[in-house]
Amino acid sequence: MSMALSLLHGGPSPQCLSLFTYNVMCNGTSTSLKPSVSDVTDLEIRSALERKLNAESIEMFTGLIATPPVDVLLGLAGYTKPVRTLTDKADIVDAICSFYCVGRMGAAWNDFLDGLETCGLRTLMRRHEALFKPVFVMEMEENRITPQKVIAFFKVAYVSERGSNTRQLQQSAVTFWRDFVEDCEVLITQSS
Repeated sequence: MSMALSLLHGGPSPQCLSLFTYNVMCNGTSTSLKPSVSDVTDLEIRSALERKLNAESIEMFTGLIATPPVDVLLGLAGYTKPVRTLTDKADIVDAICSFYCVGRMGAAWNDFLDGLETCGLRTLMRRHEALFKPVFVMEMEENRITPQKVIAFFKVAYVSERGSNTRQLQQSAVTFWRDFVEDCEVLITQSS
C-alpha cells in the first residue's frame, strides 16, 4: 500500500521488477504466462536448470534432479510426476520456474497486489500496461552499471599534502582501484 501511495503522490518509481513479474502483476497468472529459465534470478538455480535442459540421457537427467537445489525446489513445488523420458524434463523445468518466479512468493505477493489496489492503481495498471511498465520495470541496457559509472560515483578525497610520500601512496591506491574496476568489466579480475 505504501508503494501505491508513494507513486500516486509523485514519489520515485521502484523499477525493481522483471518483465515477467510485471506481466503477472498486470494480467494475473495464467497458462499463457510461463516463466523461462532466464526469469530465475538465482544464478545457482538458473545454471542447474540449464544443465537439466541440456541433459542428453535419462540417467544424466535423473542424476541432476536428485542434486540440490533442484531436489528441494521440486519438493516445494509439489511436483510428484515420475520421470520416465527426456520429454519430461521440460515439464520439470517449467514447474520449478513457475514455483520459483510465482509460487514461492504466495502471501507476500498477494499482499503486494492488494496494496496496489489502493486508490485503484492496479486497475489503472491493467488498463494502461505499457504506460506503467517504465515505472516498475528497469530497462537493463540503459541502466547497466559500467566501470565509468562506478568510478564517477566515488569522489577521491586526498588527505595528505601534495608531493608527500603518503600522497603518492594514496594516488597509487586510487589508480589500482580504477584498474581493478575496469578489469572487472572484462572479467580479468576475480574478487573474493
